[in-house]
Amino acid sequence: MTYQKQEMCDLIGYCDSDWAQDKIDRKSVTGYTFMLSNGAITWKSTKQQTVAQSSSEAEYMALGEAVKETLWLKQLLTQIGMKFQKPVVINEDNQGAIALASHPSNHGRTKHIDIKYHFIRDHVAKKDCVINSIRTDEMVADVLTKNLGKIKFNKFVKDAGMQKI
Repeated sequence: MTYQKQEMCDLIGYCDSDWAQDKIDRKSVTGYTFMLSNGAITWKSTKQQTVAQSSSEAEYMALGEAVKETLWLKQLLTQIGMKFQKPVVINEDNQGAIALASHPSNHGRTKHIDIKYHFIRDHVAKKDCVINSIRTDEMVADVLTKNLGKIKFNKFVKDAGMQKI
């Protein structure tokens, strides 16, 4: 891992999910990574506990885990003296998940996930975090959710600040 010296250190997250790739139980995989000074400081890859009924739902559940990590990281980094002057950016590549997080309108097809995951909206409204749309080919967390070819894998590993020594 390499970390670059910078005037301002912004905490930036990348959040992703596959959708129902496990052929046995059809549960999706959540992956996220958080970067500080252009290097990964935390990451996670885990199978979701419930079966998502759409790719947007799988991504929204992954986003919920990333928001929880955001809150924990903000608390930890604040305790060691880091100041946050703007919301933490969490990059997401699924427009449906971004819409669910950003717009508190009633989405009838996702009513069943309201209680467990709509806390995301609360933290977006409080400006703890902001959900940013990025292209899939920029999604660093992709390496945590699915098998990638060598070129993509190496690109995302490098983007996470890892290098061969």
